Amino acid sequence: RIPLGECLCGEAALTGKIVSSPDLAKAEPVLSRNACRDERFGSVVSIPLKSRERVLGILTIYAQRPHHFSAMDQELLVLVGHQMGLAIENAQLYDRTRELAALEERKRIAQEIHDGIAQSLAYLNLETQHLEELLKTRSGKEALSVLKEIRQEVQNTYEDTRELLVGFRAKFKED
Repeated sequence: RIPLGECLCGEAALTGKIVSSPDLAKAEPVLSRNACRDERFGSVVSIPLKSRERVLGILTIYAQRPHHFSAMDQELLVLVGHQMGLAIENAQLYDRTRELAALEERKRIAQEIHDGIAQSLAYLNLETQHLEELLKTRSGKEALSVLKEIRQEVQNTYEDTRELLVGFRAKFKED
């Protein structure tokens, strides 16, 4: 990584303006990195990729021989940089939208589990404790009645859970 402002590319990222050098051999040493000279690049133009005046990256074009990029060349490159910046921002927004949708889905699932399964399990726990007390006191008729309620609640919870899972499978197949 090269710190911003320590080369032509970094200068474009720092200022948000197109930066070019038609002849790297004649460029200021601080703005012409050794790597560029070692590769024997002749010229360079670095275009900021912007969206809403925010620099999202840079596009750098090197030429083997010294080359002057005309005003029209540079204007076209700035337009390309702007389009690329918009595409990058749109991709970031799309990713963020997907993340938010996933979080909303998790929240909905958690609420459904809380509203259905968790409450049923809490009820079953209380009824099981009640049944345990009845069995200790040998109140068989009442214990059978509580056991019947527990069995029905287990069946209801099972059906709710299956319905919830079928709904999840259908949702994932749609996506």
